[in-house]
Amino acid sequence: MADTRWKKIITELNRYFDEGTKYVFWYDPAGQFTESIADDSFTSELVAPVIQMGPNEQFKTKNKLLANPSQQYLIYAPIERPALANNFLADMERYGRTFSADALDIIFQQLQEVLSWGNDKREFVRRYQKFFGAKKRRTDYVKRYDARLNEHPEYGILATLTRIDSFDETELLLQVLTAGQDMETNKYLLEFQKYGVESAFWQLYTQYFGLQHEPTLTSLLHGAIVTAIYSRLEQSVPPALAGFKFEKNTNAQVFFEKMLGLRKYRKLGYQSLATVWAKQDLQTLLQAEPLGKLFKVAMIPQVNELILGRLRANFQEDGVVDVQETITAAQIGMGMAVRSGYNSYYGFLHFAALLLSHERRYYDDWREMLATYVEVENLVDRWYRHLVDAYNSLGNDNRDEYTAIKRMVDHKYNDELLAGSVREWNKHFQLDTVDRSLRQESFYQRFVAGANERIVVIISDALRYEAAVTLQKRLDRNDRITTKMDYMLTGLPSVTYMGMPALLPHHELTWDGKNVLVDGQLATDATRRRKILQAWNENNDVLELDDIQKATSKEIKQMIANKKVIYVYHNQIDATGDNVKTEDGTFKATREAIEEITQVVQTLRTNSVAHIIVTADHGYIYREAEIEEQDKIDISTQSYTGKIAPRYLMTTDELPDTPGVAQTKLEISLQNNDPTNVYYPKTANVFKAHGGKNYVHGGSSLQEMVVPVLDLRMNSNRSQAKPAELRLATTLRSISSLEMSIVFNQVEATSDTVTKQKYRVFFEDADGRMISNEATIIADRDSKHINEPYRVPVTIQDRKYDRSQDYYLVVRSTAGNEMRYRYKMDILSNDGIEF
Repeated sequence: MADTRWKKIITELNRYFDEGTKYVFWYDPAGQFTESIADDSFTSELVAPVIQMGPNEQFKTKNKLLANPSQQYLIYAPIERPALANNFLADMERYGRTFSADALDIIFQQLQEVLSWGNDKREFVRRYQKFFGAKKRRTDYVKRYDARLNEHPEYGILATLTRIDSFDETELLLQVLTAGQDMETNKYLLEFQKYGVESAFWQLYTQYFGLQHEPTLTSLLHGAIVTAIYSRLEQSVPPALAGFKFEKNTNAQVFFEKMLGLRKYRKLGYQSLATVWAKQDLQTLLQAEPLGKLFKVAMIPQVNELILGRLRANFQEDGVVDVQETITAAQIGMGMAVRSGYNSYYGFLHFAALLLSHERRYYDDWREMLATYVEVENLVDRWYRHLVDAYNSLGNDNRDEYTAIKRMVDHKYNDELLAGSVREWNKHFQLDTVDRSLRQESFYQRFVAGANERIVVIISDALRYEAAVTLQKRLDRNDRITTKMDYMLTGLPSVTYMGMPALLPHHELTWDGKNVLVDGQLATDATRRRKILQAWNENNDVLELDDIQKATSKEIKQMIANKKVIYVYHNQIDATGDNVKTEDGTFKATREAIEEITQVVQTLRTNSVAHIIVTADHGYIYREAEIEEQDKIDISTQSYTGKIAPRYLMTTDELPDTPGVAQTKLEISLQNNDPTNVYYPKTANVFKAHGGKNYVHGGSSLQEMVVPVLDLRMNSNRSQAKPAELRLATTLRSISSLEMSIVFNQVEATSDTVTKQKYRVFFEDADGRMISNEATIIADRDSKHINEPYRVPVTIQDRKYDRSQDYYLVVRSTAGNEMRYRYKMDILSNDGIEF
């Protein structure tokens, strides 16, 4: 900012001192220069120090002057010059000089030079001279000034005092409201009063919202919320709330969405919504609205509670009422409620409805059942995993509202879907009828042996098939990874000490009564497994997945250098599930295992690993309904010698037939002549034995025996994936209404090389100021839905616009890409004034 007149003042004062004047007295009874004198940038250019003299400080000032008789001083006094009879500094004034200046001239010239103001703004500066008296406030005002403030420059004072970046009606009001709704103590209102702009503030919002009554901070806030809610519902404000209706409803919508959209105002927004909801009894007024309408205001926590209550009511003792509506509505809620924290609630109801409405299937052959499971029916176990995960994420305050539904689902899953699946499987399944190629013991020969390239085999303990499908879907998002899912069946019992040896290269597997031996050697730890692998090729090796996670890229390259086959062991799920104290976290551990494997696959890919196989030693059964002790299968320990666990029993003894128990020989699993008997429940029941209550494995079921073989092929090329693009459907580029529906088409369907993309859509003026709400588009149309357009509602602020100016529709992706479309204003304001 140019300070021409200030420089003249400083030059004049310094000239007095240069001429030998000892004391310069500057009386400023209006205090116009008080703040300027305190500014270091002013005093630093003076050749003499400044003494500020207040009322009744003449003797104090005189003593200070006499204490330094050789020093020159500028004495600045924001008081009237005393009459001669009462002027105790008159003798010193006689040997000094007096000085005066007109602050208004100085301030106005500074602002005029920078803002190109005409003389018509001089009266404005005079009226608010108290505000403009401080150099910092002048500087801050200039930073915020733009052409939009020419008609109401006092709005720039409001923006400066609230310290918002630039004048914007919605953010100005939001900032004021952060200081509370008490008009006697609100610090911003007190500042407005101090500098004479309080009436301008109230006039601004009376016009902005089209009010017919004198507003308060509370009435502005509550009225904007009520008006915005009913505008989004596309309904008139009901008579009971007529006092809260704003004529300019589009401005209320923009205010409402910004209050909830900007993080720094979100707490204020949610607290205010809770107050309005309770005081105006919006629960009663909205409870009959269709779900489709309510989702239009689902950014309101209380509306989510209303929707969730309606959905919960669909769950009745004999099933789910309006199943498809419940599933669809809950799925919509899952997508919309991430920010408000209701995602888990909708997710729980979504998966509950899917499970409760699912009908179990019947089969004529175990092979048919297996094929259906790996293609479709594994979804049931995945739904249950997601449901339990969601239920465990619910807040403790209102989890009780979902407990009855959870019991219904547990009953359906445990007693019908899971129990029926296990019973149907064992009705047809015989281990000795499984083709050798499908057996887990054929893994190395079928998938690893003979490969020309380096292979990394990730063996995740208890990564059951349905979880691997989730992993596959996650990895499929990366177009530099090609996935192919296969599967194998474990032997019996389906446990770690059987599965881990079976996955290693071997000539024979044998049972020594405690462990399965690989070619006569134990395979119980990394050292022993490495020895077995290197017996087949000295360049084979064993690693722990944790070691890769913690290693640097340089260290990883050293780990895998010159290696042929690398087995990477991972124990997240089984370590959690096999511990009675932690088994409740099995599904959480499954989710974390998927995340960890995903991360390690990406790490290995970037370190030149081109081929990875992910598999497991066994699966598991998990249910959140403990089997009562009296219902368990009781086999007296006196009748056999061997090993018993909840899902299997191994003994060389022949046991009498027991209802619900099947038997096979260990020789079938090990492909030898081992006579050990393996007994297992034909149902999802368990033996009376020490072990987990919820997490079990070792028996015969699809959940325990089907293990994934997920083959991953990587390339190191730059990703060809690109975000889904949008194209504006209309060629008409004019804003003809305050409420517009903007139509977009997605250019290409999502695929391996076209990924879903989030876009923000809004209008702004030529200076980059947003003039509308901000809408969101998730561009995720697949090939089935690619021809369906996106219709986005955008609300324009109702205020004066310059029709000769350009305005822009901005479409900005979260990746930072932006499209801009030039628009012209072609509407009238509510006042009938042409924009």
